[in-house]
This record gives sequence, C-alpha cells and structure tokens, in this order.
Amino acid sequence: MKALILFLVLSLNFNVFADSDFEKTINVSGKCERKIMPDRVKIHAKIEILNKSQAESTKIANQKYNSLLKVYKSLKLENVEYETTEYRIFPHNPWENRKQVFKGYKTKIGLSVSTSEIKKVGKLLNAGNIVGQDYLSGPNQYVSDALKNKIYKECLTTAIEDANDKASIIAKAAGVKLGKVLSVSESNYSTPRPRTMHRAAMAMESKSMSATPNIELKSSRLSLSLNVFFAIK
Repeated sequence: MKALILFLVLSLNFNVFADSDFEKTINVSGKCERKIMPDRVKIHAKIEILNKSQAESTKIANQKYNSLLKVYKSLKLENVEYETTEYRIFPHNPWENRKQVFKGYKTKIGLSVSTSEIKKVGKLLNAGNIVGQDYLSGPNQYVSDALKNKIYKECLTTAIEDANDKASIIAKAAGVKLGKVLSVSESNYSTPRPRTMHRAAMAMESKSMSATPNIELKSSRLSLSLNVFFAIK
C-alpha cells in the first residue's frame, strides 16, 4: 500500500513538473524556401539495328554506339557522366495478318549522358545526328545532390533565424524574456524534382532535328521547416 502511494506521489510530481516546464516555453516554426536553377542536364540516346543476321545486327549496333560515344566525348563537357542504360539482342517478330513474322534480329543499345555544362545542351541534343542515332529523349534538367546539400545547409540557418525572430516578437508581446533553445526538430523538407520536356517532344527520330535547339530551364523549389522550442526566462 505504501509502495502504491509512493508511486502515485512520484507520478503526480513528475506530471506537475512536466506541465510547469512546458508552460515556460515558446514553440514556433522556422521556415525557409529557396528557388534553385538546375545545375545538371541529362539526355538519353538509343541505337536500334535490325538485321537478318544476329552477328551483323550486333556488330553494326556496337560500331554505331562507339561512334556515338566518341561524338559526345568530342564535346569535352564539364563534369560529364556516361552510362550504358540498355543492351538487348532479340528476334524481331511483329504480328502481320494475325501471325508473327520473323524480320530479323534487333539490337538495342541505350546511352545516357549528363553534364553540368547546361549551355551546351543544344549541341548535346544535336550531336548524335553525325552518326545517325535512332532515338533521342530529354533533356532532363535537375539539381545535383551537391547543390541540394549546400542549399539545404544554408536553409537550416535561415529557418533558425526565422524561428528566433518569430519567438522574439511573441516574447515581447507577452511581456517575457526569450531564453535559450530547448529543442529543434525538422518538421518538413521537400527537394526539387527532375524536370523534362513535354512528353510529346521527348521521343523523336534524331534525323528530324537539324538546327541546334535553344533549351529553356525552369527553377525548382527547396523548402524546409523546423519546429523550435525556446525557454522563457
């Protein structure tokens, strides 16, 4: 019985202390929003060869792919990354008059090229015409992880300053003095998503492209919120 009474007393004291402590705080949300221009761009090219001979289909596709890669490398792009995204060899049997007809062997090879040199994206889109790339899609414009991380850290400072300004106004209006920060937690964080050209313009035969296009870029938005508790003196 004594143990039960002691437990109830301790619980009551703890709750009273917690409520009292909570009443001596100011809780605000500090926010930061930044517009960010994309600092990288990516395009996807594809080689597609159909031939009655599997060996010839593969040989021609490989030669064309290597020539395409050489052309892209000749642009000497800054911070460039290349990735082979697809390599497939398969019988091509389209349906004709309700039955499949063997047309030969098709070889598909995909290549992705990304760079920070956005000013050359027009040349990048048009470069494949030299070797006659079969399909082209893009450009995908996006914010790199490095830039995202840099802006994120800057935003943390801005959000804390915003929270401090809000808490100071509240404290002054309430006739109390603002104390130290008791706790900080991130309540919301959203990052920019990659943007692409309109779907209808994404997939095209590169042979139809003659002049170098002027690509317009659009800014993205990074936002975050911090939940901050300040003590009241």
